[in-house]
Amino acid sequence: MLLRNKDIITSNTLFNALFPVLLATPSKLLRALLFQKILSDLKSSNSKTKNHRLNRDTQNRLFELVTGDRESSKGLWAVKITRELWKRQVWTEAKAAEIMKEAALSDNAKICAGGIRFFLGGDKEREALADESDSGDDGVDIKQLRHQAGINKKSKKKEREMKDAVKKNRKKEKKKNAPHPLNFSALHLLHDPQGFTEQLFEKHLRNTKSRLDHDQKLECLSLVTRLIGLHKLSLDALYSWFLKYV
Repeated sequence: MLLRNKDIITSNTLFNALFPVLLATPSKLLRALLFQKILSDLKSSNSKTKNHRLNRDTQNRLFELVTGDRESSKGLWAVKITRELWKRQVWTEAKAAEIMKEAALSDNAKICAGGIRFFLGGDKEREALADESDSGDDGVDIKQLRHQAGINKKSKKKEREMKDAVKKNRKKEKKKNAPHPLNFSALHLLHDPQGFTEQLFEKHLRNTKSRLDHDQKLECLSLVTRLIGLHKLSLDALYSWFLKYV
């Protein structure tokens, strides 16, 4: 991390060094530290402009982790990283949705549940975080500063503070009045919603050997019906499957 902070190594090199350790170490403390460091670097690398090469390489690595061994619990780290970066709007493209789609089709119950919950609540988490950050910035009271400047002795420092406060308020107003950036829901970014819905239904609901518990199956059913409604899909087998519960 020190080498990365001094810009001696690239973010890709850092990720390739830390990620295998994150997957292999039995230490809970070390896993937590590595997870935070990886997230922190990915966020800072995308803070000014999108680092498309880094994002593409990282997403490919996470995609392979989820699809390579569908029974391994290691894919849970792909779910955690993708969900966190989606929430913070670092990743907003279709590839992130595809990683979570594959997670939802995993044979591992925890990874599967993480993927399903992402599609059910990931967009709400992102909106809540955006609202929280907007409300956290209360701005500066320009009238109060001008009043204080009129009472107190004038100085270059006070004048500079006044200029900075005016500039900050103008920037905030400009941001408030700017059109909202177009952020597509993860459900809209799915490449093949019909195929995904059919696979979810067959694998986790219709399959009597499904590893999901009752609550996880209900979440899966909620996702299946939401996809059908949103994309106007046709899944005839769902209605006959419902009959045994009526």
